[in-house]
Amino acid sequence: MSGSPPAIVPGMAIKRRFKPAVDGRLTVSLPGETLMARIVRVVSDDDVIIELDYAPMMGGKSHWYKKGDFIPCRRGVDGLGVESWNAVSERSIEAAEQLLERTRPPPEPAPPDRSAQLQEFIAELDAAGYAVVAVDNDHGSVLAEKGGARRRMFLSEPAPPEAVEEAPAPARARRSRR
Repeated sequence: MSGSPPAIVPGMAIKRRFKPAVDGRLTVSLPGETLMARIVRVVSDDDVIIELDYAPMMGGKSHWYKKGDFIPCRRGVDGLGVESWNAVSERSIEAAEQLLERTRPPPEPAPPDRSAQLQEFIAELDAAGYAVVAVDNDHGSVLAEKGGARRRMFLSEPAPPEAVEEAPAPARARRSRR
């Protein structure tokens, strides 16, 4: 047996393992009680908006939340080092959303539509005697066959090659094992 056995880590010491997902369940600490709720929106890994599925037990003295309320929550660590989700003000969630919008990278541009160019390229290949087997619009390539040999050709190639001939493999001289 090589190496040492894996370290045993108490569950309370593991931070940020839980990744919230829409329609997932979450245990939330409201003032005066802790309850389960459904995640409606994930703002970030540490900020979510939940909906209370059922009526809280407390009311009036500790908080004014009721069934059907949408509550912004944030992941936090209490004084004992235990991770918990706590209700926060809407203003702090809006600030987090604005910060994410400013720091989010721009979306990747969509791949160009090469269908017209590919149609012209396929016509050129047909004129050169190729049979088109497959077309890849995303990469601008065509898999064509001629004389039993297949070849992938790209739009960036200047013109289709006239013929794809496979040269016979050179005969190897056999060496004796003496």
